[in-house]
Amino acid sequence: MIYKIKCPKCDQQADSLMKKDGSKGTYRELYTKYSPYRVSCSSCGLSKEIENGSDFKYELWYKTSFKGKAVWANNVEHIDDLINWLNEGKRVPGDHNETLPKWMVTNRKQVTKKLSQLKENR
Repeated sequence: MIYKIKCPKCDQQADSLMKKDGSKGTYRELYTKYSPYRVSCSSCGLSKEIENGSDFKYELWYKTSFKGKAVWANNVEHIDDLINWLNEGKRVPGDHNETLPKWMVTNRKQVTKKLSQLKENR
């Protein structure tokens, strides 16, 4: 899985290859944690391997806020998934969007607009 993050060297968009790094929760609301293992930036040429157990901090590229709440996505595909889910309102068991916060669901149109702006502006 590839996350779009802010490059730790030049603050431009970089790719971070992610690996599963544990999980918690139940079968209905399973949360899988991902950690970066390789970061590469086409703007400055950074190419960095992240050591296992490292406390590497990263900032997602696609993030904004809505009424003081964080709206974020891992990558463009994640934005599309969120927009589709909010537009269609479908709940698919095991889908990573199944447990969206209530404020997102009750403000579907406005949150969808914010997500669309994230995609266009980045």
